[in-house]
Amino acid sequence: MCARSAVRRLSAHLTAAIDLNYSAGARGPRFVCNPFEGDGWSQNVAAGAIVSHFHEVADLREVSTEAHNSKELVRHRGFGLVQHESRVAEFTRDADVRSTYYPELVDLAKRITGASRAAVASHALRRAGPVRTNAAEGAVRGGAFLVHNDFSDGLLDQFRHMHAQGAPSILSQGLGLSADDVATGSVVILNVWRPLATVERAPLAICDPGSIASDDVLIYEHRPKELPSVYLFPLPILLTLPSSNPGHRWYYYSRMTPQECLVFKTFDSRGSIPHNGVGVHSAFDVPGTPDDAPSRESIEARVVCFVE
Repeated sequence: MCARSAVRRLSAHLTAAIDLNYSAGARGPRFVCNPFEGDGWSQNVAAGAIVSHFHEVADLREVSTEAHNSKELVRHRGFGLVQHESRVAEFTRDADVRSTYYPELVDLAKRITGASRAAVASHALRRAGPVRTNAAEGAVRGGAFLVHNDFSDGLLDQFRHMHAQGAPSILSQGLGLSADDVATGSVVILNVWRPLATVERAPLAICDPGSIASDDVLIYEHRPKELPSVYLFPLPILLTLPSSNPGHRWYYYSRMTPQECLVFKTFDSRGSIPHNGVGVHSAFDVPGTPDDAPSRESIEARVVCFVE
């Protein structure tokens, strides 16, 4: 059954039929190699393990929605557009991002989720141009054009295993949580996605979790070849790669600016996907985008929150 949203179904006046790339699903061909590294994308497309499906995407730019700091908005719908001014002048300066942007995002995440503690686990820069590049490699990664969620329901158990083994994690080091804390509270992870210039190519779309059926949800074990020197998440990375469903409702905000962030949940220990308001997301090509449209440049950050 599909998850039942606690907020009204969104409606938008402007929609477009777009191609979205899904995994072939449980009944289709399996990945022949890691789709996020090397030539894995093209190999899996050729093998039929990545399949393009037409879906309608609705532009929410003209739609009035609840206040962005509403707990119900994030908890049940799972995403929202946030007006947010940052003091960072140059997001390619890693030191500035960590010293200035990270604290800004901690404050933002606490306001949105009501968390008592929050920490930014990592960030990534992306550039999506007319030529596809890998979504998980390089100092500046390519756009992520595969429908996915960054985690799955098994993440908390993986964290518990890390704690039992004495391995440092974002929960123990970043948030200072004990095993007892984790047992009595909730862990929520937000992705804060921000363009570095007005988006004219390859925006990010979010699938309403209320339109996802439990049977759509599949898990892929991602084992990256390269990791940062300090990595505080469990391995393997258990990604959610759903199969396509005609009932999926997709939304985006056109022409996002650097003063806006798309905030969406990628994990919530208070329930299972999709009933906990966690959906899936993907970059996509807007029909009619001019060939000379500038590449989309963006920064995304994972903010881990503890809600008591």
